[in-house]
Amino acid sequence: EKLRHKAEATVHLSGSKIHADAVHDDMYAAIDALADKLDRGVKKHKEKLTDHHAAEVQKGKTL
Repeated sequence: EKLRHKAEATVHLSGSKIHADAVHDDMYAAIDALADKLDRGVKKHKEKLTDHHAAEVQKGKTL
């Protein structure tokens, strides 16, 4: 039986949670994969919070 390492994390943000897990033969590879997943999740959450429409309106006024 091969050993598998599982890394899990839950990040609590204002109004939401980001949960990620990763499984790999190597513990450090599992942690790296987990960090990548959390990074993508936080970026996605931040993009949802950004008001893109307000920036477009301001750009239109300066032209």
